[in-house]
Amino acid sequence: MAKKPPEDRLVAHLRDLGYMVSNGVKALPMELQLEWLDSFERRRKRKWLAWICWLPGLFYAYMGKWGTWALYLLSALIGIPALIWWIIQAINLNSTVDKHNTEVGMELLTFIEQVRRSQQDRQFAETPSTTSHG
Repeated sequence: MAKKPPEDRLVAHLRDLGYMVSNGVKALPMELQLEWLDSFERRRKRKWLAWICWLPGLFYAYMGKWGTWALYLLSALIGIPALIWWIIQAINLNSTVDKHNTEVGMELLTFIEQVRRSQQDRQFAETPSTTSHG
């Protein structure tokens, strides 16, 4: 199956993210939008994979929540609390992945905007003054 064009993938991701991320990315030049897309696709979490990890109790590990995962494993030794956690994970799984992806999108957008601003500041500082003193 052929990979979708970057513009189509960008539209699909922005549809799933929050208003601030979506509008912030849309305001960037296309080159930076594609840079954001590349980074986002590498760091985002996929719901289908989260569900596969949920079955054996690896959801928190997949999400990078290692402390919570350790508590989950510890409670699994007790038995019943692990089952309760497992059910709660199922109820919250999609929203947890969406929240993570929105946070990743915002972090990447903030980083790109900071780099862009510092480059603009550097260019401004290097521009010779056109005013004459004399």
